[in-house]
Amino acid sequence: MINIKSVENDYVNQYTIATVEIYEILSGVKRVRDTFLVTLPGIHDVFDSTLHDMILAKLAEIGYNIVVAETRDAFGGAIKTKKDLPSKVLNFPYVNPQNGPIFVKGAEKGDVLAVHILSIDPRGPQPVGTTALIPEFGGLVGTSTTAMLNKPLPEVVKKMNVTPKGVEFSKRVTLPYEPFIGTLGVSPEIEAVLSLQPDYWGGNMDLPDVAPGAIVYFPVQTKGAYLFLGDCHARQGDGELCGVAVEMPAVATIQVDLIKKWSIPGVRL
Repeated sequence: MINIKSVENDYVNQYTIATVEIYEILSGVKRVRDTFLVTLPGIHDVFDSTLHDMILAKLAEIGYNIVVAETRDAFGGAIKTKKDLPSKVLNFPYVNPQNGPIFVKGAEKGDVLAVHILSIDPRGPQPVGTTALIPEFGGLVGTSTTAMLNKPLPEVVKKMNVTPKGVEFSKRVTLPYEPFIGTLGVSPEIEAVLSLQPDYWGGNMDLPDVAPGAIVYFPVQTKGAYLFLGDCHARQGDGELCGVAVEMPAVATIQVDLIKKWSIPGVRL
């Protein structure tokens, strides 16, 4: 994330020098990663969105490419209360919305994108966390292709408050906040794929290791790479046994670096 620490204006020459800190949050601890002095044309007396955007553009010019994405949850925000049953409000396969594509200047097939996960913060009015049991979906229930001896489980939605302090599963139980990006990847060269599908380009990997502090490497398949991300989770086990995790809308901050002429067959972490 970006913190504009101070702004000094040169009223004679009409330019601004901003001291900018790039920080990341690891295990709930905020620490400064880099500090820059950024020179901007004109006078800027307030820390507003215009100044923020100008600093982002300037950092991109020097090769420090930071993307801040406001993602929606895997349900596209359709499940607002526990009464909103997935079978009624969702339209499969039109789920798991993504932010992007993000065009990476200079990226070509045979290159690699190194995506640094800087921070993931929950956003929106509480309760932002959602999980559910969905008919014929996930490993706990029978599906049209996998029969089970047990009777179908009832369709249930659970909403939870989520903050960096924890996931409030109940009044008695608060689970650790362990956020990660569930879906992250580059665009295939010729295929059109669902955002629910993982493969060599990344996609819906649902890997808890794609968390703040991680670096994920993607093989560029086409000019510009067309990076996409979304489907942030507040926490999850080693898989989505019920088909979903604690899904949440989030502010995800990543840094994108381009490694030229390094060919890898698939995603690396």
